[in-house]
Amino acid sequence: MGLILKAFDFGAEGVILLGCEPGNCHFGADSEYIVNEYERTRRILEMLGVWKDRLALVRLPAYDGREFVGQVNKLMEEIERIPPSRRSKLIRSRPVEEVKA
Repeated sequence: MGLILKAFDFGAEGVILLGCEPGNCHFGADSEYIVNEYERTRRILEMLGVWKDRLALVRLPAYDGREFVGQVNKLMEEIERIPPSRRSKLIRSRPVEEVKA
């Protein structure tokens, strides 16, 4: 959950949690874990005044790149429909600093 909130902290307009297709995960991950994290994070975003639909949970079969791209486009379209007053409200917006070599 911390990394998701950090993404919004750095100015992300939306975040997708990508999980395995239900009942077919070869990583051995518990499918309930990602659902619980998703729901908890959406509640926190709502408490912080961030439009909770800016966080999406996508569960796809392995190697389904076409559907992944479709889900990314869907989230982008949904973000575009969010009223600007709600879209621009971030946890704490700050500019990204350049890394010096």
